[in-house]
Amino acid sequence: MSFGAGASFVLAAAVCSAVYFIVQGPLVARYGAPACTAYTLLSGALLLSPWLPEALRAFAAPAISTASVGAVVALGILPAALGYAARTYALGRFGAARAANFLYLVPPTGTALAFLLTGEAPSGPTLVGGAVAIGGVILVNLRGRA
Repeated sequence: MSFGAGASFVLAAAVCSAVYFIVQGPLVARYGAPACTAYTLLSGALLLSPWLPEALRAFAAPAISTASVGAVVALGILPAALGYAARTYALGRFGAARAANFLYLVPPTGTALAFLLTGEAPSGPTLVGGAVAIGGVILVNLRGRA
């Protein structure tokens, strides 16, 4: 096993995500979920703006299909805007510990969207593994309330 050049990018992404989660808690309590979501998306857009000219050239290419453009727009709206808004709302409503449990819903939601949008059917082991993970989260949350 060896680490390639991409391992440093994965580590950097994990550190940035951790810092974001730690900083976001007090900000949601102070400014509210909608404002924090807006600032998150605006910050991301500003940090990605150096690559905007290349993206616009790619969209203007004659070989690009409308389905590809639709997929990019859907990826920008569904996971980014709605995902950050839902997570920020959950953080403000339930606190960090309880809101973290909602992260376990990401894989089944992705699997359901893949099935609905592309017709990609999950395999049996995928469904069993997902059910075990979600069942564990439900069990821990129900047991923790008693």
